[in-house]
Amino acid sequence: MMPLVRTKLQPPEASPSLLARPRLYERLRYALHSRVVLITAPDGYGKTSLLTVWIGESRKEWPQIAWLTLDAADNDLRRLFVYLVEALPHLPPTRRAQLQALRETEVGLDAEQWCTELLNDLAEIGDATIIVFDDYHTITDNQIHHAITFLVEHLPQRCRLIIATRSDPPLPLARWRARGQLAELRSFDLAFTPEEAAAFLLEEMELPLEREHIVALLESTEGWPAGLHLAALALRHHSHQGKPVDTIISGNRYLVDYLIEDVFNQQPSHIQQFLLQTSILDRLCGPLCDTVISINERGSNEQSHSSYSQLILAELERNNLFLFPLDTERNWYRYHHLFADVLRERLETGSSPDHIALLHQRTSAWFAAHGILPLAINHALRAQAFDDVVAMIEPIGLAVVSQVGETTLRRWLLQIPDTAFEQHPRLALLRAWLATTDYQMEDAAYWIAVAERALARVASGTATPFGPIANLRGELSAVHVRLAVLRGDNDQVLQEGRQALAWLQTDNQALRMRIAKDLGYTYFAQGDLVRAEQAFSEAIVNGFNAGLPYISAMATSDDAYTKTLRGSIGTAIQTCRETINHMLQRNRDRASPGIGLPFLAIADLHGVRHEFAGALPALAEAESSIKPGNTTSYLCLLIVTARINRARGDVAGALRVVRQARFLARQRKIDWVLAVLNGFEAQLALERVIS
Repeated sequence: MMPLVRTKLQPPEASPSLLARPRLYERLRYALHSRVVLITAPDGYGKTSLLTVWIGESRKEWPQIAWLTLDAADNDLRRLFVYLVEALPHLPPTRRAQLQALRETEVGLDAEQWCTELLNDLAEIGDATIIVFDDYHTITDNQIHHAITFLVEHLPQRCRLIIATRSDPPLPLARWRARGQLAELRSFDLAFTPEEAAAFLLEEMELPLEREHIVALLESTEGWPAGLHLAALALRHHSHQGKPVDTIISGNRYLVDYLIEDVFNQQPSHIQQFLLQTSILDRLCGPLCDTVISINERGSNEQSHSSYSQLILAELERNNLFLFPLDTERNWYRYHHLFADVLRERLETGSSPDHIALLHQRTSAWFAAHGILPLAINHALRAQAFDDVVAMIEPIGLAVVSQVGETTLRRWLLQIPDTAFEQHPRLALLRAWLATTDYQMEDAAYWIAVAERALARVASGTATPFGPIANLRGELSAVHVRLAVLRGDNDQVLQEGRQALAWLQTDNQALRMRIAKDLGYTYFAQGDLVRAEQAFSEAIVNGFNAGLPYISAMATSDDAYTKTLRGSIGTAIQTCRETINHMLQRNRDRASPGIGLPFLAIADLHGVRHEFAGALPALAEAESSIKPGNTTSYLCLLIVTARINRARGDVAGALRVVRQARFLARQRKIDWVLAVLNGFEAQLALERVIS
């Protein structure tokens, strides 16, 4: 009889410091209502530890638990059967001898007959029995998979099977799942919750961490228990005072060595190359990965071209190789953040900068071909392919502001060499436009001058235009309008605005509506409320018709104050609510850009009438939508908050908000806000004296 490794027949001893996880113990207890329990996750998610502790606490409910730790040597059906019988000590000796005789027959082993005898024995004994196969991913023999399938599908009523594995086994899981015979615990179930992470770090590892450090560790490791443990070990040996926790984690050699030695190095070479080259991607799908790894250069046929990377991704997911699906159709995936960081580091140290740039250029081309501009430009910038960036931005012109937002656009433009702006007037106009949104009038004037020089080169034929010159002149006038608004030059606003509308193409809806709104604001400032209301009302309607609801939101706010000055405060509030309802119909959540402005107007107008039941909920909605990065809107939020505080009798609270707004307005040099705050603060001071 072959010698047995007895330690394979019992679970490893649980560490005294192992974190108790009662929620998972309860999940396991409930899962055992099913015939099979599959626990599948990458290495380091605590599969074996979970089972070890749970078994120790479940002997009363399940008195017979057969444990078998598998390894590569167990890919032999006879050997596996020997261990399985030994793992079931409650089998009567006569039945054990009979099973041994069936196994040792010199003719071919009949696996189904052997399994049938074992199943009959278990049914006759009648004890509640669990068979645990740990490390099942080491089994590759199809005969064994077939035998396990037979066992599962004929298990006695009081028997269960638990399979712990790093990858999904080639068993009929879908069939068992459909029959309600399969319960599953996967990596997202085994990951530490915030409460478990805090208990582990503070109590088990005894690290004096603040709450924000624990949150950072949990987010960086995505709850991966081994990752959190290795990160905690690193923090024990490095003072983290003054350092972001994630910077310590990213350079943690424990984590890097673990992921390289125990995960990456265990993969075949073609998988390693796939992992490295696709690590530049934040999101992965088959066609995109085909482009990045340049599947055509491999000389593959058309069929493999359409399926190669998708097959690889499906294999990585089955093998739990730190790859997570992002949709139920399994089209898009992402790598675990730490795994992606390690892969990128290895790519950068083992590849030339030119090769990495080529990967980013391929990625950029794929996103551009599929109309995903932000990602296309991001990867082109990483490749320092500035001509490609210009080629993507220039056709859109100032309309790109409405497509990607000011913050993203500013980040892009700051990476482009200054020489490009001298040759491309639209790029310079974008810099000027962004300067006006930051109230940087000198910078805006500088970039307008650069744009005018570039436009002169286009007119003289020394630079290549993109689109009609008249449209470029219209965009230049539009930026002049923005600068004139900041300077309070109403005459120039009207002159440049009318000129811009005459030059701009009719399909440039976003820019035309912004100009119309600026003209309305100028009429408002001049006291021509009828023309101002007409301009704002047209901008509201046209914004929705053009699919630009944020312009409608901005125009609604201006329209509300215009109506209020004309004595129609009730109509003003109703118009704001209509715009909000229209925006919510298009976008079910309240994340629709600009929606905070009509909420803010409602809050302000209700506050004027001391209707706080209407003002406070609207103010809360505005606060949740308007972020500090949008300076003008955020300052308006602070001003309205101060007004409502004052109306409620909270003068001290109003003054606190005014000081906050003053600091920001001085920092950004926004004179009109400072003037409003000066007048408001004077009124507050007078009220305090009177009271």
